[in-house]
Amino acid sequence: MRPVITPKHNKLRIIGYCSGSGNTLWSAYKLQKEMEAKGSCPFEVAAIFADNPESKAVSSAMEYGVAWEAIDIRAFYSERNAPMRDRTIRTEYDRQAMALLEKYDADVILLAGYVWATTDIVLDTYTVVNVHPADLAVTNETGTRLLAGSNGIKSAFKYNMNYLRASSHLATKALDAGPLLVRSPQVPVDYTLFTDEEERFRHYLKLVNAQSRKVGARTMLELAEGNFSYDDSGRLLYKGALCPT
Repeated sequence: MRPVITPKHNKLRIIGYCSGSGNTLWSAYKLQKEMEAKGSCPFEVAAIFADNPESKAVSSAMEYGVAWEAIDIRAFYSERNAPMRDRTIRTEYDRQAMALLEKYDADVILLAGYVWATTDIVLDTYTVVNVHPADLAVTNETGTRLLAGSNGIKSAFKYNMNYLRASSHLATKALDAGPLLVRSPQVPVDYTLFTDEEERFRHYLKLVNAQSRKVGARTMLELAEGNFSYDDSGRLLYKGALCPT
């Protein structure tokens, strides 16, 4: 067996690729500090990268004394007179981001609000972990992940699922298709609570986001401890047992 990540240093070094608050990353940072206060932690947040230098993620980095880099993504596209969906421009953007982050010599990127637009340049440079606000273990008879994509919670409602989960996975070049790592406890859904669908969505999004932050932190710890590995066939294992696909 070979570990998913072999840290280059004595600790797993993490970069948060943040949009908005970056709270998934900060949950891992707080776990780091809690463990350090009790003795030691096998991982550390080395830096963050943000798509807006005025974002809450950056102000939090300043408050915590964590190194940060930022490129204003809207200004970047505006200067090139391009729409935000232009993937060629996004590749250029991510290439500049990677150049800024090289000096931190990190092992893994934890996505915190960035997954919808990440390009291959990021995935070719780092192991990338994403936390998804739905249970990616839910599949149809062909193995297709039913809750993949940007509307995982609404998709769960569409299938009348009686629970929600957050789940983490190794990001690949196919959206939400990488190996699963950690799944949160179930968040039960009561469809009688709300008659308004948007109100129901906002309520459960808040609950699942709280689970997502815990999942992100737990995933970093498990990776840092070397509990995930590949067997000779390339299958993902957790402490020697096959993971869900």
